[in-house]
Amino acid sequence: MTQTAAHTAPKQTIPQERIAVIGLGFVGLPLAATFAEVGFQVTGVDVSPKVLESLHAGKSHFTEAGLQALLDRHLEKRLRVTNVLPPREHEVYIITVGTPVDPKTTCPILTYVEAASTSTGKALKKGGLVILRSTVPVGATREICLPILERESGLKAGVDFGLVFAPERLIAGKALEELRSLPQIVGGMNSIDAERAAKLFKHLTEVTIDVGSPEAAEMAKIIDNTYRDLRFAYANQMALLCEAMGLDMVKLAHAVNFGYERNQVPVPSPGVGGACLSKDPYILAQASERYGLEPKLTKAAREINETMPRHVVHKVLGLLKKAGKEPKGSTVFVLGFAFKGKPETSDVRDSPTVPLVEELLRHECTVAGHDPVVPREDMEALGVRALGIEEGFRGADAAILMTNHEVYEKLNIIPLLESMKLPAVFIDGWHLFEPQDVRAVPGIFYGGVGND
Repeated sequence: MTQTAAHTAPKQTIPQERIAVIGLGFVGLPLAATFAEVGFQVTGVDVSPKVLESLHAGKSHFTEAGLQALLDRHLEKRLRVTNVLPPREHEVYIITVGTPVDPKTTCPILTYVEAASTSTGKALKKGGLVILRSTVPVGATREICLPILERESGLKAGVDFGLVFAPERLIAGKALEELRSLPQIVGGMNSIDAERAAKLFKHLTEVTIDVGSPEAAEMAKIIDNTYRDLRFAYANQMALLCEAMGLDMVKLAHAVNFGYERNQVPVPSPGVGGACLSKDPYILAQASERYGLEPKLTKAAREINETMPRHVVHKVLGLLKKAGKEPKGSTVFVLGFAFKGKPETSDVRDSPTVPLVEELLRHECTVAGHDPVVPREDMEALGVRALGIEEGFRGADAAILMTNHEVYEKLNIIPLLESMKLPAVFIDGWHLFEPQDVRAVPGIFYGGVGND
């Protein structure tokens, strides 16, 4: 592996290369639209009928700040969408398909990467550049993508075409902003491939970092996300301890962070979700085990974060009992199905709300729900009745705030609580309201995460 190097260079003014983006999900579509915005001719490829139907109608199939405006400008102009990758039309191929984790084995499912590599290999022409951007186990670019691309194309990597891993590093809700501001990490099969990828990404961002190999770039992504999962797990572990001791972890986190920049402890939450933070620790754990190491810290952190939704349900059931109500027949109103609300996203993949709802249904609760950006059909697919905020509170024996959407911060919470089927339970999973104000409402049993 070569020494890590950062490069800065002026952006080219007239992009000449034609780009194909394979996979138009939360990563691929913002990337395709942004390359179109800076002047490239882009072909977006996806096999999902739902995705294609939405895009052919001119609409994004998910919420991402600023994305619809780019689609309005570039769809059917600089950005065309298709379900088949045209052969030998492009100079650059960027694979952005999903790599979900199998819930039974916790192993990443790489069939989408394999299929995308196969279609890319069939379309690849001599002199092309392939960039894998999907999150994969360390070694997948070389061990999985490379042989498929060579087999299907009849070309030789490093001689006839370039191959690079360049991880996406975006946060949902700020994807377009971060595509233009964050440094881009690249790791190529050789320095020529890496430099070519760096020049491409410099049309978007000023700084690129060559880490020397695909494996180093793959590991960079895993390091980033597993570190964040660890930080959140620490906060959640401390929340559980503070609850047991009668202390307020939320206030303590603010106290220890104030004016003390060496440590910034996160506040606790009702769970840590999203496709990356819930998946990458398992990828890191498997990489560790492959080399004979026991990834104790990584596994423990993921276990803590995955237990938080069940902890919230346990809290709800206990407070319902105090209110004289049984789970069976009680209506629970869940606010927030996206895995996060700041910045806002409609992404429900690996959202902590999903296992929470499953557990509530297992206890024979009736579950209603609301989310300002998640489509109601996504909620209803979980067995949830989608309702407006006022209607949801009015019919609820318990309400749980699971996502920190900005709209929830602005709620006039006291009248909503007073409209519930009192006595009733309110769980504020994101500490959006002052506990003493909630507790002062007659008939309301309050619960928080780390502060009750």
